[in-house]
Amino acid sequence: MNNFSGIGRIATDLVLKKSSAGMAFLSFNMAIKTPKKNKNGEALSIFINCLAFDVRAENIYKFCSKGDLLGITAYLQDGSYESKDGYKVNKIEFIITGIDFISPKKEVQKQEKEKAVEARAGAAGGGSFRKPQYETTTNNGTAFDDDDEEIPF
Repeated sequence: MNNFSGIGRIATDLVLKKSSAGMAFLSFNMAIKTPKKNKNGEALSIFINCLAFDVRAENIYKFCSKGDLLGITAYLQDGSYESKDGYKVNKIEFIITGIDFISPKKEVQKQEKEKAVEARAGAAGGGSFRKPQYETTTNNGTAFDDDDEEIPF
């Protein structure tokens, strides 16, 4: 079985290209966190080469940018080519078969900032920022009737 599923951040600027046959393709690197940690306790990442074709390539290019969190399903494909110096270079790529747009980096940063503001307000005695919850029943348990015709003014 040759199947991969992973979530990571797009690590390179996206450049949509077209083949000589007119097929859209997109090649980019993706950073995926590993369970391993460095000396400082920070998660280590690996970088994988990804390749998407046709509509998947166009959608990733249209809706994502460097730093965005993306879920992919893919299969591994190996290949080789000759470098400009005449050396044989082996390459392994993840050919994308499915994508999940998880969240743009800007949105995640915004959420983290909002959480930090909430935490500071809570620590300062300001409480948390919660939306008010309104009751829809009266004291005797009957539902509130919002018919405007019965309003006396």
